[in-house]
Amino acid sequence: MSKRSGKLGSVVYGVVLCVGILAVVGCRGPDSVIAPGPPTGAADSCARFEEDGYYSEAGPFRIAYVDATTRAVMGPGWMLDNWMPFPNGSPRTQIKSAEWMTELLVDAAEDGRYDFTAEIPKFDLHWTERHTGALIWIRSLPLSRRLADRDLSVIGHDWVEEIAGGEWWAACLGGCAVGEERHWATTLVSEELTFVSGVGAFDVTFDIANVDQLQLDPDARTARARLVLVRPGYRMPLRGGEHRYEAPTLVALGYAQTPDRFDEHAAEFEDLLRRIDFWPGGVPVDGSAR
Repeated sequence: MSKRSGKLGSVVYGVVLCVGILAVVGCRGPDSVIAPGPPTGAADSCARFEEDGYYSEAGPFRIAYVDATTRAVMGPGWMLDNWMPFPNGSPRTQIKSAEWMTELLVDAAEDGRYDFTAEIPKFDLHWTERHTGALIWIRSLPLSRRLADRDLSVIGHDWVEEIAGGEWWAACLGGCAVGEERHWATTLVSEELTFVSGVGAFDVTFDIANVDQLQLDPDARTARARLVLVRPGYRMPLRGGEHRYEAPTLVALGYAQTPDRFDEHAAEFEDLLRRIDFWPGGVPVDGSAR
């Protein structure tokens, strides 16, 4: 990832992946155990690009194309990083390397002990803009027991706070050298409760700065990121061997760029949000923002 995204990626992947501290079954701590839930008919198939749009493997949601001939979800300037393409550029195969996958420890019995492991993609979709290096991503995350009903605004604020002063493993997953330590400061730019596809969402924009750079220049900013969190109401299937269950789902949609060029692709991110349909079959959900 860092080879494609460079310096911006090394910061922003902290933004993307630090949710492991908050929501995803991780490598430590009882709070990172996913509590099971009853089956609710969630999707149980591979991610795919159909004639009418992209379908996620995490749930029923669909994204309409900007160009159906090449099955492109984003415009021609955006490279889809986590799928191998056909010669015409349309997506062919999801990349399953360690760079793009993450392993979860699952407490299927809800007794505080891990019962099996499940592997999921780090991102549903991840793009880099070929000219400016901007990033856009979509990530489906199974929620832990303690976060299943937490307000999205609280999850969003905690997410941003976890970046500030974060350890190198949280903030440098995009390419810092092993053992290299950087500390980050975050500044809130804007926030609001909103809706995506009729479902309640929390939308927060914030700046990220290297603490060492701030000591030299109080106005220094490394990146600006916009994060939209949605709890769509379906459950995410997790599988490991013969084990399977479904967990509450959080969908995180993000856009990041250097602050001076942030507005260049903001409209494209807005357009992506408008083309998402979490329930293409018309299943009703509670649309209240929480």
